Amino acid sequence: MLSIRNLFVLVVLLCSWQAHAGFFSGNDIKKELDNNNSFGFGYVIGAADAMGGQYICLPGGESGVRAGQIRDVVHKYLRENPTILHEAADLLVLKALVGTWPCKKKSTEPETTPPPQRRPPPKPKEESSPF
Repeated sequence: MLSIRNLFVLVVLLCSWQAHAGFFSGNDIKKELDNNNSFGFGYVIGAADAMGGQYICLPGGESGVRAGQIRDVVHKYLRENPTILHEAADLLVLKALVGTWPCKKKSTEPETTPPPQRRPPPKPKEESSPF
């Protein structure tokens, strides 16, 4: 389930599609990547860096994902989805990378511990009669 914050960010990203129409489309970035231009490479890495940790979780450390891998994943996604290349490039980078390295969903449910065992009520003390 999406948290309210993540849902808000997703809505903003989707609503901002019209605002990004004046920048770069998937067609623009695919052309740059096809020609092995550094602009396309830089665009993809910059977009991935901006979205990392929230929507995409790249494996880190010594065996982590390299910049070339990120570029290759996005380039492959653009080549395999020609019908959506008119969409905003940043959203296409996000779609490509979320499909490959999504962040694991965090449980929104609190950890439950078993309820404490109830002790049986104490037995009433037998009253001793003075007689």
